[in-house]
Amino acid sequence: TNGMLVLYVKNDTVTDKKAAEILLKTKELFDRAGIPFYSITFCLEYPDYVYEGPVQPLTPKGEIYLKNFLSSDIYEEGLVQRVRAADTEKK
Repeated sequence: TNGMLVLYVKNDTVTDKKAAEILLKTKELFDRAGIPFYSITFCLEYPDYVYEGPVQPLTPKGEIYLKNFLSSDIYEEGLVQRVRAADTEKK
């Protein structure tokens, strides 16, 4: 209950909705394992490279970055809005 989790995820989809889905699944997995945490620093970003033919850098702009997002705020109702409000990259 006092711990802080740090999680970086690379995904082809970087949206508030995708971030909320990942946060919900992460909390579910930790709860099921009996491992509580106080907050999470979370980053959802695009992969560095796409492997189709020659390696080409994938460079879309943007990421979702949440710093010290409370575990108690990770529940389905209104989560996308809380993620959007807490995203430091949009401020």
